[in-house]
Amino acid sequence: MPSYNSVIALVRGVEVLKAVSQLGEASVGAIHGATGINKPTVVRMLETLIAEGYVAKDADGLYVTTGKTLLLSQGYDLHRRVAALAEPLLTDAQSKLGWPLDIGLRDQDAMLVVQGSRHRAPMFFARKPGFRAPMLQTSLGRAYLAHCDEAEKNDILQRLGEVSSLGYEPDMDRRQVDALLADAKAKGFAVMDDAYSQRECGGNFWAMAVPVLDGGKVLGAVNLMMVRHAVDLSTAPGKYLDELKAISAALKPILLEARVRAGGE
Repeated sequence: MPSYNSVIALVRGVEVLKAVSQLGEASVGAIHGATGINKPTVVRMLETLIAEGYVAKDADGLYVTTGKTLLLSQGYDLHRRVAALAEPLLTDAQSKLGWPLDIGLRDQDAMLVVQGSRHRAPMFFARKPGFRAPMLQTSLGRAYLAHCDEAEKNDILQRLGEVSSLGYEPDMDRRQVDALLADAKAKGFAVMDDAYSQRECGGNFWAMAVPVLDGGKVLGAVNLMMVRHAVDLSTAPGKYLDELKAISAALKPILLEARVRAGGE
């Protein structure tokens, strides 16, 4: 637990900036709906962010992020390394499987999509690199959490309890979370939450994911995104799980090399 109290104004400002970034073009009402922060406070946060150059108003009066927000990510290079190294593997994998894939790395309380192949597929449920996938609702997050050691899992779940995730985390107690993760670990794969799929894409798409492991340490996760009416949970593991695990094994040296190049472990 932190030995200090959070600076509430700073937390709210970050939540507002994150909401504007994720929504693309945001109204005060949309930001309020995404964060739960009352509208007068949202307006104050937006005015501050505009004054500091991180947010602007577009021609329609909606709030958008500016190029200055790129300064906030300059110190984080791992995702670019992974993207460059994994591109050939993902291209080849999609050509074989026929469905797009995403690679995710843990980013505090979420999974950062660092590379994917969805832009090559005729699918409308696109997630660009940089999307932060909710831990307990996405296949990437569940696959990662299911294979964490107890200390890391506890850290992630504590963060989810302390930090707003724009309403994406389900209302589950620890017993339910542990049961969900134990089931995913026993099966060898995790799947996207049905309610999340319904909310994000009308239930038309779903995903299954496996972890990328280095011995007992989880490095990340990789998923396969599918159209529900074409492939369902009863048939997908038999068709794709072995191949997805092979892709995961091929990703292990890529993620390890990317960490070395980025000055990581």
